[in-house]
Amino acid sequence: MRVLIMGSPTSEGMLCFNRNSGVYGGGWVENLVNELKGSHEIELFVAFYADFAQSLEIKELNEVSYCSLPIRVPGLNSCNEQMCEDLRRMLQIINPDVVHIMGTEREHDLRLLELAGKDKTVASITGMVSYCAKHYFGGVDSCEFSRKTLGDIIRRGGPLKERNNFLRFGQFEKKMISELKYVTGRTTWDYACVKQINPKVEYIYCGEILNPIFFQHKWDLSKTKRHRIFVSQGTYPLKGFHMLLEAFPIVLKKYPDAEIVVAGQDILTCDSAIKKIKQTTYSRYLQKLIRNLQIPTEKVTYTGMLNAQGMLSQYMQCNVFVLPSSIENSPNSLGEAMLLGVPCVASCVGGVQDMLRDKIDGYLYPFDEPYMLAYYICDLFENDVRAQNFGANAKQTALKRFDSIRVKQTTLEVYRKIAKSGGNNEYRR
Repeated sequence: MRVLIMGSPTSEGMLCFNRNSGVYGGGWVENLVNELKGSHEIELFVAFYADFAQSLEIKELNEVSYCSLPIRVPGLNSCNEQMCEDLRRMLQIINPDVVHIMGTEREHDLRLLELAGKDKTVASITGMVSYCAKHYFGGVDSCEFSRKTLGDIIRRGGPLKERNNFLRFGQFEKKMISELKYVTGRTTWDYACVKQINPKVEYIYCGEILNPIFFQHKWDLSKTKRHRIFVSQGTYPLKGFHMLLEAFPIVLKKYPDAEIVVAGQDILTCDSAIKKIKQTTYSRYLQKLIRNLQIPTEKVTYTGMLNAQGMLSQYMQCNVFVLPSSIENSPNSLGEAMLLGVPCVASCVGGVQDMLRDKIDGYLYPFDEPYMLAYYICDLFENDVRAQNFGANAKQTALKRFDSIRVKQTTLEVYRKIAKSGGNNEYRR
């Protein structure tokens, strides 16, 4: 079978085009490709959009053919005729038996489905932006975001614009799902969302593959920085970092040495003219919250962008991992923390309750109850035995959920089914 996976860049894909820049975040495409390559059943092609690409180009490395596509529209926010022609030409050159699209929210994903045809296409559900848009502000009154910073004005961004982008992308997503014949998903939440859009679509449960590095280590309480809270994202409202900040003063009353470490770019520090100009509207809101809650600024630090090794280091050092999002499907960060055996506290939203069993693998709490988040964090700080038991249980749960052999087998079964019943390879103009 010739299989074309359309998704985000992989480290090896970048290297194939003599680009050494690291790949941050995501990782599900890369992990799946690493598991599939070398299979005698498939000839594997991986396509992605790249800022360095001037035209469609295909190169091979380690038994995988990588196809780089030029970004012809800023931010990939739409798909013009040139991009459609690139997709059509890619299909004509590769002539795939199966097209696997990772995600459903961008217009180019929809156009690729239309060109390849639904009989030979499967899409993996990632975030369901059409539903996430409902929760984008994370409980913050939208009037807090009505006055944008200069940085967001220059970028033409800001929470209001970003939420509107989710709504716009959601229209592509709904149309794409309504036309699909096959989708893969991994939670009750994404199943419910997909089936509400298209009751007739064939939904196939298929988990994701996480980076092998998280299977190779085990969290050790004695090697942590006590009372450190680690959170994997905190740059836009949907991720709920503001809710953790609201919980934090309660934690500090009991544990004055507690601290929060956030993975990603520092959006709070504005100690230069350039940083002040670049400041986002959401970061200004966070600064206001920190002032009003009288949280010492040194108690909250950002790590900068992290690769898998960097994330591993932060998980291993923290006392508790917190996922405070207003909505999630199947967050990789929670899965990684669970695989390592880190004690976790997560908001009970979206597909999270399919991943973590409340009071068995960790604690779930209602998203809009930061006082309960604070209570559970303090409980895990106080009860080492409980924290370690939760971590041990979480690890076993995650090992089953993220079994790479099972995910690979299921994926190949989906490919076989589509290749067997798929249509012809004449791509429409």
